[in-house]
Amino acid sequence: MTYFAMALAWLFVALALMVAGVGYPAADLVSPDTLVQVHAVYLGWLSHAMCGALFQFVPVLVAKPLFSEECALPALVLLSAGLLLLLAGFLSLGGRLPQALWLFPAGAVLLVAGFGLVVVDLGLTAWLRRTGPARFVLVGLASLCATIAFGAVFAFGRAGWAGSPNAARKANAPTCAVKVSVKASATPTTAVPARPTKDNVAMRMFSSSHRLFRLRKMPAMSRP
Repeated sequence: MTYFAMALAWLFVALALMVAGVGYPAADLVSPDTLVQVHAVYLGWLSHAMCGALFQFVPVLVAKPLFSEECALPALVLLSAGLLLLLAGFLSLGGRLPQALWLFPAGAVLLVAGFGLVVVDLGLTAWLRRTGPARFVLVGLASLCATIAFGAVFAFGRAGWAGSPNAARKANAPTCAVKVSVKASATPTTAVPARPTKDNVAMRMFSSSHRLFRLRKMPAMSRP
């Protein structure tokens, strides 16, 4: 029941932030304030409610007690602490708090640890008796693991820990080379006149003589 109480608390936090003008529609859809709203709703309200429901219903589905009763409370503490750090990271990214990008990986580590305890406890409980409903629970837990993995990568990327500066510098090197080559090719160049050949000289002499002949015959042809 503690999970349901924490889920309701996070729901009220999300509603209070929305009333205070933090997040969409008061802010842009992809702004850090909106990300605070999104994570407060999905990780705070829905995830805590889902974990509390699974801790209640999985033992009923498989007719066995939980694999470890002691994992529920540490998982709840890790989830709440990780979500607080993650929301603080988004608030610092939006300028509402002093900038501290280390909050993203710290929050991601705590969230991964918390969801890891939940997945291990529920997964082993369902795995020991793989009935029909238990298989659906295992598929849902696998999807939860994939979602948390993508979220952790997103958090580390926000903090700038996804790649080394040397790799980024190497990745930018070809782009710079292309820009330099394009800039060099765009520079106007002076055309070098071609050296006259024998054929060109002959053609010029023929055209000039033909033009002179026509000028001489013009007065005679115009007489009545």
